[in-house]
Amino acid sequence: MRENGCPLAKRLTWCKSMRGLKEKRKRKEGRYINNPLGGEKEKMENKKSGKIAMGMAMAAIMLGSIFAMIAPASIAQPPVPTGKDAIYYLEPDNSTVPDYCNTTTVGVWVKSDVPIQNGVVNITYTHCCANITSYTPDLTHFEDQSWAPVAQTPGRLTVIFAHWSGSPPVPTNQPAGVYHLGDFTVHCCDTDGCCVSNLLFDVGTMSLYNVSGPVPFGVDNGTFTCGNPIEVTKYVKNETGAWVKEISKDITEIGTNVTFKTTVHVKCCNLTNLVIWDNMTGLNFSGMVAGPAPNYVSPDNRSVRWNFAGPLPPCNTITLIFNATIVDTGRDCNVQNATGICEETGVVVSDEDEASVIVGAPDLIVTRIDPRYVFESKHNMMTVWVKNVGQNDGFTGNTSLSITGGGGFIAKNTTSLPIAKGEEVEVRMGWWHPTVLENVTLTATADCDDDIDEMDETNNMRNETRNTTGDCIVDDMLPHTCYGYQGQHPMDTVIKGACNRSLIYTTGDYKRGNDTVHFTLPGDLNRITNTTANIPDTATIKLARLYVYYDWYKWKDYGAVPDFGMTFNGNPISVDASYADTKGFTTMDEYQNGMLAFDVTEYVNPGAGVYTANRTIPYAWGKGKTAGMALLIVYEDPSVPHIEYYIDEGADYLATFYYKDSGGHYWQYYVHPDNATTTATFPCIDNPPEEIMNATLFTATLYANPEPPYKPPESKEETLYFNGASKSPVWPTAPNYEIGTDSWNVTSELQANDPCNPEVAEFQERDSYYWAYGRPYGNGFMATNAILIVEKDTKCTATISVEPNATIVQPQDQFDVMINVSSGWPIYGVEYYLTYNTSVVRAETQNKGPFLGNYSDTIVVINDIDQANGKVSYAETRKVDGGVKGEGTVATIQFTAIGARGAVSPLDLLDLDIIIVDEDKQEVCNVCVEDGTVKINDNRPPVPIPTSKHRVNNVAKKYPCITKLCACKSYDPDEGKGGNISYVRWDFGDGQYGTSEGEFIENCTGAECEGCQKEHKYESWQWEPWGVPYNEGGHYVPFNATLTLTDDGCPEETNSSFLDVTVYIAGDANGDGRVNILDAVWVGKHWGKRCDDPGYPEPGRCCYYWTGDREQQDGADLNNDCVINILDAVIIGANWGHVAW
Repeated sequence: MRENGCPLAKRLTWCKSMRGLKEKRKRKEGRYINNPLGGEKEKMENKKSGKIAMGMAMAAIMLGSIFAMIAPASIAQPPVPTGKDAIYYLEPDNSTVPDYCNTTTVGVWVKSDVPIQNGVVNITYTHCCANITSYTPDLTHFEDQSWAPVAQTPGRLTVIFAHWSGSPPVPTNQPAGVYHLGDFTVHCCDTDGCCVSNLLFDVGTMSLYNVSGPVPFGVDNGTFTCGNPIEVTKYVKNETGAWVKEISKDITEIGTNVTFKTTVHVKCCNLTNLVIWDNMTGLNFSGMVAGPAPNYVSPDNRSVRWNFAGPLPPCNTITLIFNATIVDTGRDCNVQNATGICEETGVVVSDEDEASVIVGAPDLIVTRIDPRYVFESKHNMMTVWVKNVGQNDGFTGNTSLSITGGGGFIAKNTTSLPIAKGEEVEVRMGWWHPTVLENVTLTATADCDDDIDEMDETNNMRNETRNTTGDCIVDDMLPHTCYGYQGQHPMDTVIKGACNRSLIYTTGDYKRGNDTVHFTLPGDLNRITNTTANIPDTATIKLARLYVYYDWYKWKDYGAVPDFGMTFNGNPISVDASYADTKGFTTMDEYQNGMLAFDVTEYVNPGAGVYTANRTIPYAWGKGKTAGMALLIVYEDPSVPHIEYYIDEGADYLATFYYKDSGGHYWQYYVHPDNATTTATFPCIDNPPEEIMNATLFTATLYANPEPPYKPPESKEETLYFNGASKSPVWPTAPNYEIGTDSWNVTSELQANDPCNPEVAEFQERDSYYWAYGRPYGNGFMATNAILIVEKDTKCTATISVEPNATIVQPQDQFDVMINVSSGWPIYGVEYYLTYNTSVVRAETQNKGPFLGNYSDTIVVINDIDQANGKVSYAETRKVDGGVKGEGTVATIQFTAIGARGAVSPLDLLDLDIIIVDEDKQEVCNVCVEDGTVKINDNRPPVPIPTSKHRVNNVAKKYPCITKLCACKSYDPDEGKGGNISYVRWDFGDGQYGTSEGEFIENCTGAECEGCQKEHKYESWQWEPWGVPYNEGGHYVPFNATLTLTDDGCPEETNSSFLDVTVYIAGDANGDGRVNILDAVWVGKHWGKRCDDPGYPEPGRCCYYWTGDREQQDGADLNNDCVINILDAVIIGANWGHVAW
C-alpha cells in the first residue's frame, strides 16, 4: 500500500470500487443495467420498440421463476405450520464462513402459539464439513438448560430446556411467544475450504411440552456453507497474446475487437440453474471464439447471458472466450457474474470478476514537486504539478504527497481538478514545517485513489529529493538562516525628538534609474501629510536626511557599501548609515538591495529652496541601480504643535515566493507570510490615553503593491500592522516609481496599547504578484522607513520640580527637599540652580538622587552650596548608553530653619539656567519648572491636661464601675485658625482606645463638657509583685493613660500627656488588695452619702466628684455612681475574701 492511504500500484479491482458511480453515469446515458440473475431494464430510447420490450419481459419472467425456487436468507420469523402449535427454527437459517478454520454463530429459537414449559432439540449436520464447537444457553426464560458436548456426539447437537417456578419449584408454563433458547458456534473443518452441509432438526428425537401435555410442532431447517462453491475468473488478451486483467487501447483503435476469456469453476457442490452474465460499457459483444453460444444478447450488444440447467458436479469448469468491439472511449469495466443453486442445500451462490479495457483516456503524471528550495523551521507551501499526457480531457483525481525526513509530512488534496489534454495544473498540498535539517525524499502521486480511468495506470508517481550539506548556495534543503527574505533585519529607532516640530518626506521628481533627483520646496508633495511640502521662514532646521534606494548591487565584488559618489547641491556627501539585504541562498545571493542615508542638515535652509541630489558615479552592471531617492526634513517652529517623533531606518527584503520561468517554470521558494514579516519598534508611549491627541505612522517601502492594471485580481495585498491592528492595501507603486508610502492615523491603536509595551509596526509580504513577460511573478518588497509622530495634550516635554512644593517646619528643624524630574522622554543629563532666603533657611548639604542612575552610571559635575548668597548649584550626567524616563529624584537638599515663626522662603529654580539633555545629547525643549516654598510654622501645639473624675476605680468586668476621664482643662495657646482642638484621642493603658464624643469646648461647665470627657470600663487590674500580699509590700500599679490632642492648624499640630488611673479589684474600698470587713466598714461609715451633699463645693472642670477631703467616700463608692448604698455593699458581699495578688 501507498502511504497516506494510496496504493503503491494501481489496483486492478478498480471496477468494483467504482461500479456504483459508473452505473449511475450509465443510467443517465441510457445503457442497460442488469441484476446478477438476469433481470433487465430497457434502454430508454428503445422503449418505443414493443418487440424489444416483450423480449425483456419474457426474460424477466423466466428468471423470476428461479427466484421463486430460491428462499433468500431471512431474519424474519417463519410461520407456524398448519396443524401445528409451534415451530423450531435457526437464525440465520443459511449461514456461511469464507474459508477453512473460520466460525460463525447461529441462534436456536422456538415460536409457539400456546404456552410451553420444556422441550428437547436435536440438530444434525455433516461432520467434518461443519463442527459445532460450543453452545451458549439463553437462561432468560428457560433457566433449566443442558446440552450434550459435541466431542461426544460429532454431527449432532442436543439441547434440553425447561422452566420452573415456586418453592419448591414446580413445572410452570411460559406464555405463547417467541423464545431464544441459545447460540451455537459452528466451525468449518474442511481443509479444502469449500463444502456445504444441512443443519437439520431431527424431529423424531425432539419434543415440546406444556404442563398439560405435548405441544405439536414443526421445524425450519438451515444450512452451512464453507467457502464459495463457485469461482469466476475473467481476463482480456493483450498485444502479446497473454491473458491479463487490463489493457489500454489508443483512441484510433475504436472499431477493433478485443478478446475476453471467462472461466467458471464449480468447486464443492452440485450446481444447478447456473446463469452467467457479462455486462460491457464501451464495448459491444461480437461473437464467440470458444464455448457455447449465449442464450441471450441484448439489443445494444452490451449484455450477454448463458444458462446451464445442471446439475454441474464439483470440479467442473466452463470456459467462455468471446470477442467484443470497441465503440467508446474511457474505461470499460467488463464484469462477468455467475449465479447458481447448490443442489445439496438449496442455497444461492454467486461470484464475479472483471477485466478492463481503457480507450483514449487521460494519462496523469507528476511533472515536479515545488518549491525547489525548502527551509527548515519555516512553513513551506508544498505544490504538486500534474500533467495530462493522455488522449482525452479528465480530472486530476486525489493527489498525495509524502515526505520522508525533516520531521515528515503526509498530505492528500481531495479536490479533483479538471485537466484538459496536454494541460498541466498546480495542486496545493498545504504548509510543511520541517523540524529537522536533513536530506529528505518527496513522493507525489496523481490520482492516488485510482478514481480516474487512465491510459497508463503505472506512471502516476514521482520521487524527488532535497539535500543539505550546510552550503546555502548549493543546497536545496536549507536551514532557516539561509532564507534572507524572512524579516531578519528589524528596524529600530535611530533618531528621535520632541518639541514644536514638523516633518517632511518627499521623493521629488525621482524615477527608477534616474541618478539625479530635484526636491522643490514649496512644490513637492509631503508624503507624510499628503500636502505641499513647505518650510516656514522662521523655522530652524533640526535634521535633513537624504535616502538613496538601490538594487542589483554585487556586494561580494565591490564591498558592503556602494560608492555612488553622491553630491547634494554640488557638495560631496558621505554615507551616514547603510542598510542592505540579500536573498541568502542560490547564486543570486551575490546581489544586494539596500538604502543609503546621508546627513544633509547643513545644506537645507528655512523658506523656499530647490535641492539637487546627484549620483556622480554612473550605473554599471553589478554596481547597483538607483531605484529612487527621498529627502526627510525635520524643522522647529512655534507655529507647529508640540510633537514627539521617532525615526526608524533599515532595509529588510521580504518575500513569500518566487515563480521562476527560466530553465522550466516552477516555484523557487514559497513560505508563509508569517515567515516574511519584519518589524519597526518604537519606544513605549506610556501617557494616559486621554493625553494622546493624535498619532501618525508613516512607512515607506520599495517594490510593494503595484496598482492596477499591473497586478492580477487574485493578488493578495501586502499588509501593515500596528499594535495588532492591520491595514491593507498599502504602499501603492507603479512601474519605474517603486517607492510606496503610507500615512496611517494610529491614534486609537496607540491609546489602546498596554502601558509600557513598545509600539510595534509590522511589514508583511502576502503573496503579491507583479506582471512580467506575460506571467505573474511574486518577488516581495523591501521595508525601509517607519516614522511615528505623536501629538500629546501636554506642553511639557519634561518637568523639574521642588518636592514637596510647600514645606512647613518648626523653628530650628532640619528638613529635606527633593529636586525631581518627570519625563516621558529619555533624559541623559540635568543642570539646575536653586535660590532661597538666607534669613529664613540655610542649605546644609546636597546629595545625589537615584533618577539618573547609580554612582557607577553617572558623573556629578557640579555640587555647590553658596550659603552667603542663598544659591544651590547641581549638574549630573549619565556615562552609559541610553537615557531614563519616568519620574525620580535628581538630588536631595538638606536645610535648617533659622528664621522666626511665620517666616517664608521661596525655593526657586532658575528657569533660564535649567538645562535637561536627552539621550541623543540634544537639549530638551519645553521644560516646565515647578518651584517650592518653606514656611516656619507659627501654629503652636495644644496643651493636653488629662484628669480623672474619681480618685479610685474598680474592675468593672462583672459589676458596674464606670471610669470617667476628662480632657476639659486642656487648651490651645493660639487664637483663631490653629487655636481649636479638633481631635481628642485616649489610650487607656489597658490595650483599649477611644475618642471623645461631641464638641470640645474649652472652659466648659455642666453638660457642655460631655465633648471633652470619656467613659471607660477597666476589666483588669495591675499588682506588683504578683503573689505578694499588701502587708508584705505588694501594691496596686496604676494604668498609664495617654491623652492626645490635635488642633486645626495648617499644618495641624499634635501633643500628648499622661495620667495614672488607679483601678482596684471589685469590692476593695481601702486599696489593700483584699475584700473584707475593712472595706465594709468604709461603706457602713459613709452610708447614704452623696457626691452633692450640702456643705461641699460643686466639682469644677475635670475635678473629683467627691470634692474636698472625701477620699474614704470616693473609695466606698465602689460603682462610681456618687451614692454609697446597698449597691456598694452588695459588691463587697459578692467578692468577700477576694484578693488582688
